[in-house]
Amino acid sequence: MTEPIFKDEIQPALFEEVEDWQKEWKGMPEFIQGKIEPYSTIIIRCEKKENLEELSKLLGQPLTSKTKSIWHPQLVRGLNSGKRYVNESKVSDIHSIEGSVEK
Repeated sequence: MTEPIFKDEIQPALFEEVEDWQKEWKGMPEFIQGKIEPYSTIIIRCEKKENLEELSKLLGQPLTSKTKSIWHPQLVRGLNSGKRYVNESKVSDIHSIEGSVEK
């Protein structure tokens, strides 16, 4: 392992002022996203391709020989991805889709 060329030189910060995120986080609501755990997990083995296709139709979900797992009922990914927390008492301007400002 090679030694640094300039041992005593301190690397300068990339930005002039480094913000401490905890200073900005004061008063923010706490949010903990829990992991969704299944009630039950089962292993199903299909002897033939036709059996897998039949199971796919019964469950109403696409299944292939490469499918490793599914949620039943089918999990809708991104269902809540458009939701945001907004404190309306602090919102003064509403920006429309066109970019104009309404008051």
